[in-house]
Amino acid sequence: MATTETQQSPKTASIYRTFPIYVIVLLVIGVVVGYASKFFAGASAGLFNANVINSGDTAWVLTSAALVLLMTPAVGFFYGGMVTSKNVVSVIKQSLLILAIVSIQWVLVGYSLVFGTDFHGIIGGLNFFALAGVGYAPNANYAGTIPQLAFMIFQAMFAIITPALIIGSFVERIRFRTLVLFVILWSTLVYDPIAHWIWGSGGWLHNLGTLDFAGGAVVHISAGFAGLAAAIVIGKRRGFQQGEAIVSNNVPFVLLGAGLLWFGWFGFNAGSALAASPLAVSAFVVTNTAGATAALIWLILSWAENKKPSALATATGAVCGLAAITPASGFVGPVASIAIGVIAGLVTYLALHLRSKRTHIDDTLDVWAAHGMGGVTGIILTGVFAEKAINSAGNNGLLFGNPGQLGTQILTALVTLAYAFVVTFVLLKVLSPLGLRVSHQEEEEGLDLAIHGEEGYRLATALVEVEGLTTLGLVKAEERIAQLETDAAELRLQLEVENNELRHRLQTETTELRLQLEVENAELRQRSQTENGENRIAKLEVENGELRQRLDAAKDELRQRLEAENGELRQRLQTETAELRQQLDVTNGGERIAQLQVENGELRQQLQEALAQIKKQELEGQPTEDSHNGSSASSSDDLNGKTRLQRTTGAKKR
Repeated sequence: MATTETQQSPKTASIYRTFPIYVIVLLVIGVVVGYASKFFAGASAGLFNANVINSGDTAWVLTSAALVLLMTPAVGFFYGGMVTSKNVVSVIKQSLLILAIVSIQWVLVGYSLVFGTDFHGIIGGLNFFALAGVGYAPNANYAGTIPQLAFMIFQAMFAIITPALIIGSFVERIRFRTLVLFVILWSTLVYDPIAHWIWGSGGWLHNLGTLDFAGGAVVHISAGFAGLAAAIVIGKRRGFQQGEAIVSNNVPFVLLGAGLLWFGWFGFNAGSALAASPLAVSAFVVTNTAGATAALIWLILSWAENKKPSALATATGAVCGLAAITPASGFVGPVASIAIGVIAGLVTYLALHLRSKRTHIDDTLDVWAAHGMGGVTGIILTGVFAEKAINSAGNNGLLFGNPGQLGTQILTALVTLAYAFVVTFVLLKVLSPLGLRVSHQEEEEGLDLAIHGEEGYRLATALVEVEGLTTLGLVKAEERIAQLETDAAELRLQLEVENNELRHRLQTETTELRLQLEVENAELRQRSQTENGENRIAKLEVENGELRQRLDAAKDELRQRLEAENGELRQRLQTETAELRQQLDVTNGGERIAQLQVENGELRQQLQEALAQIKKQELEGQPTEDSHNGSSASSSDDLNGKTRLQRTTGAKKR
């Protein structure tokens, strides 16, 4: 315990040193602002004619302002459900942060820059600084039946939600302090000028006759193309893969956010009539119709592509249709709103595919496709379907005899998207020395814990009952999820390294192969005349190899068969040899005796014949010494041979 206190004491001491400084600075700011309020006394009240104020119109505009305010946290839920579980708090927190920052910026300078005294059609003056002169009296240039203060707060909600839409392009990696500065500067340098051009009295696009009833260009085109620029400058998430689908951590959050956005959009569009009037009713109807149509288009397309009707696609399609109808909601009828929903649904769906499949831009939640291209589609189609019969303050479009309106709308779209993209790009480059994105470790940990120290989902003790047995276990699901996400991130990094190595090797090998192919092609051209012969030789070599293999196989098979047969013959020979030995042991002795008897008989007969011849010679009286000697020798030899035979016979008998 003492060790823990010792380890924490330096950090605790640092906090206690800096915390009082923050308290003192903020207190000084509060005192200064409070004192300055005496110079603005009554500035937001003033004299007014109560007979001019329409209570019904005022009530409707204030209600619409509340509906549009609801859309900003709805964006947080819509985006928060799409991101990973370790970043859901940061996304919703960023939405609320923007609501707070822009609310103050709008009161101080934003409203004045948009709706103040015009300066050469470019920007409003500072005559409404800190809402000086913005009181109970209506401003006849914008809304003649409600207090200007009500008009101001209604328009504030548009200024708030626009930068909130942009955060979808760089979720999970933006540095918090940089985001604060970016929102302030972007609202002042991008949103306020564009809003003045189109809505401000004296704005140059307003004077050209641009029709943008509720912010197709001011809100959606500017946010969508600013998001595209931000995605390019800030860069991809770690582990981003081209064409990889969003893995939503909480689809119910997405559906809840889409539902709240749809609900708030009635205040967004119908409230822009600035009166409880028939025009508000018309805007209400076409808003719902276009949103429903685009939702069905996205559902059908996702069903056709993935063989399953996606809830996420349906919700996104509804938002795309609502963005597209926004500029046209006060100028078109119900049937035209269906056409806008169909066309916008197709354009935004294809734009999402183009960005995800054909580029390496990590516009994480597809702000450009949904809001940027949805707004462009809507602003252009307003120039096609607009009817002066629906809104006398508007103009006819192409289908109703005014092709020039289409050109004005196209010009507005091009100018807005170009200005928003370029200024956002430059602004982020200027802020880049401060650090645009969090560190690698913080991104892996997730912004919820790394930046805000708060978790979106806490799974604590779980009580599990199985067949009457109660087991109390501590479920550490969050730790497991964090570990899995860390492992996945490491694998992504490893894959990136391997992919880079493979790309390098592929490029090197490709270059070598090209050179080798060029050399081989040159050789092949020279050897083209003998190619057939070489092919034949190669073929014969292949066939020869196959025959050798078959011959070797046949030899092996024959060798095996011979070995088997030899084994059988050896066994049979051994058996027969044993049998013969047994038979010889029995019969060999008798047979040999009989054979010797025959041979003995033959010898006796020869001996008798020799003796008879000797006697005959003696009787003839012709003996000679030689013959006598020869006869004696013969007789002696015969006797010796007989003796040897007898000895041999005796030996064999023995």
